[in-house]
Amino acid sequence: AHSLVDGEVVVMDTEADEYVCFGITGSFIWQTLETEVSLEEIASALASKFEVPTETAKADCLEFINSLLLRGYVSQLDA
Repeated sequence: AHSLVDGEVVVMDTEADEYVCFGITGSFIWQTLETEVSLEEIASALASKFEVPTETAKADCLEFINSLLLRGYVSQLDA
């Protein structure tokens, strides 16, 4: 479960017993993940929204999603 605070996603990490705020870019990726789209679609949407090259957006998405996987916040990504 997560909450939105001032447009940013905040989750409770029960393992670390702390709140984690994803920031604007991470929040955008997190919310896009909920729509069950591919990594390419997420990167394209991120590139468009934040006016960055698609390859940069894709690298940022991979880094963020890998951090979510490592912390156990998501369990899979069908890209």
